[in-house]
Amino acid sequence: MANFLKTTARAVVKLDPSLAPKDIAALADAGLTAYHAVKKAVAILQPGTKAVVIGAGGLGHIGYGGKLNVPTIDIISTEINFIGNLVGTYNDLAELMTLTAQGKVELHTAMYPLDAANDAIHDLDSGKLRGRGILIP
Repeated sequence: MANFLKTTARAVVKLDPSLAPKDIAALADAGLTAYHAVKKAVAILQPGTKAVVIGAGGLGHIGYGGKLNVPTIDIISTEINFIGNLVGTYNDLAELMTLTAQGKVELHTAMYPLDAANDAIHDLDSGKLRGRGILIP
C-alpha cells in the first residue's frame, strides 16, 4: 500500500542506516503510543512505585467503548492516578527510532509479502501471529 500513502517531508522521520522500514513499521503506531504513555507516566512514577497497565494486545485492543469502574473513595484514599493516551508526537517517534537503533527496543513482528495478506489474516485469526503482522509491498 506504500504507493497510496501521501505525506510531506514534514512527517518523515530520518532512520538510522541500521533500521529498515519493514523492520520498524509497527513502531510508528503501537510503539509510538506505548512510548508516549510511558513518557507521560514517568513524571509521576518514582523508584519503587507500582503501575498497572491495562491492555490486551494490539494496544489494549481498541481500550474504545470499554469501561473502568473504580469507586471514588478508592481513588481518593489510595491516591490513584489515571493516564489516558491515544498516540504520540513527532518528537516521541524520533526518540523511539533512536532508541531502536541503539538496540533498546524489541519488536516482535512477522512479515508477509503483500500477496500473502490472506495468510497474515489467517495467522492472526488462529492465534499464530506473535506481535504485529507486517505486509511488505
